Amino acid sequence: MDAKLEALSTREMQAYGAACLARFCSVKDIDAQPVLELVDHLVQVLTADDLGAWEAAGAGLALPGRGDPLPAELRAALAPGLAHELETLVDRVVEIGMADMYGADTDLPLRFLHQSLELLGAAGVAAPPFAELFPSPKPDRGRGWSDPVPVEEQTRIRDWCFGALSSRAGVR
Repeated sequence: MDAKLEALSTREMQAYGAACLARFCSVKDIDAQPVLELVDHLVQVLTADDLGAWEAAGAGLALPGRGDPLPAELRAALAPGLAHELETLVDRVVEIGMADMYGADTDLPLRFLHQSLELLGAAGVAAPPFAELFPSPKPDRGRGWSDPVPVEEQTRIRDWCFGALSSRAGVR
């Protein structure tokens, strides 16, 4: 899977990270509006023309990641261990896009994606189905954000994420 992940643009890595978060919440039966809003926001990067505006919108979410604690209502609804797992995963997933937002293209987005997948594995959660989310192999776009993807691609990934979230405690 490493070669497939390495071929993704930062936008696509961010969207796959959103799918990781959706899968985790589905399997762990986490149902919370802040999670839905964050997943939706993260997938929107696929078609965002203005990455600065996308980043600023994420900072205003109830669940922004970036080292911020979980919202109190969400934390109170979860067992302490699960709250810590969710908070760590949210931070790693959000860092996929934040790592290179205003600097050079590095391998940090890929490292944060790997860490997200490792957190899923440690929690007993399968990775999202890569081939279903990215069915048409693309040539390696190299590092970086790349251009926005067609709306159809964003819609497919968003629909998968929201399908996973709506079927909590089940695996798609």
